[in-house]
Amino acid sequence: MPGPAPKHHSTRARVNKTSTRATLHEQPEGEVEIPSLPAMRLVEKKRKYRDEDGCLQTETRLEERPWRIETQEFWEDIWSSPMASEYHRRSDKHGLLRLAVLIDDFWTAPSAAANIEIRLAQKDYGLTPLDRRRLEWTIASAEKATDEGQKRRGATEPAPRRGDDGGPDPRLHIVS
Repeated sequence: MPGPAPKHHSTRARVNKTSTRATLHEQPEGEVEIPSLPAMRLVEKKRKYRDEDGCLQTETRLEERPWRIETQEFWEDIWSSPMASEYHRRSDKHGLLRLAVLIDDFWTAPSAAANIEIRLAQKDYGLTPLDRRRLEWTIASAEKATDEGQKRRGATEPAPRRGDDGGPDPRLHIVS
């Protein structure tokens, strides 16, 4: 007895569509609105000293420090990138600001631990090619390059391989 007939492809329950799929476009140079990075950032400074009794004490105070140039460049780059169109300016700005603090700390005192934290924080914002692929974000210029490459390959015929000229296959001498 034969089994049930297969379902029509339009009635399948799973269609493998991702809600984050998007094609991102380069933003024109003059039309980019970059949220302002706070003028300074607060850094916790600790000072150890001995009190009148000779006991070791720690004093903690907050100090303002200007942003490093690398952090300022990072901030401008992410907000002028094609991915910026997917960010919600009012809510994502805070997470990206925390990422900027991590980057500022890394360039002040580079460490493997800071690098790991940066790498983990970047994942949420599609800042690496692998993360963009996971989010199914495609940059329009990359699509254009792929299309042009396929057109080029289609326009030129590949060179004939050995044995494609109608003669005997040169690999046949191995099996005889």
